[in-house]
Amino acid sequence: MIKILYFASLAEALNCSQEEFEIQSQNFTIENLIKELSARNEQWQQAFEKNIISAKNQETCKANAIIQDKDEIAFFPPVTGG
Repeated sequence: MIKILYFASLAEALNCSQEEFEIQSQNFTIENLIKELSARNEQWQQAFEKNIISAKNQETCKANAIIQDKDEIAFFPPVTGG
């Protein structure tokens, strides 16, 4: 079981700030997770079609990062400044 956190406009679009998720295999990646979340419905698919940053255990990571049981995964939109 992993913990997933959603931040900022992504959390608003999904109407969800966090959840627990059961990973499906030992070689389960961030990319696999995004595919499974996107398959929930059109709202989730549209949210993940945008440029999203992912973090594993509070460190940014790439889509090929392997997820392990008890990891914390966070998704958030890119930070903009001005």
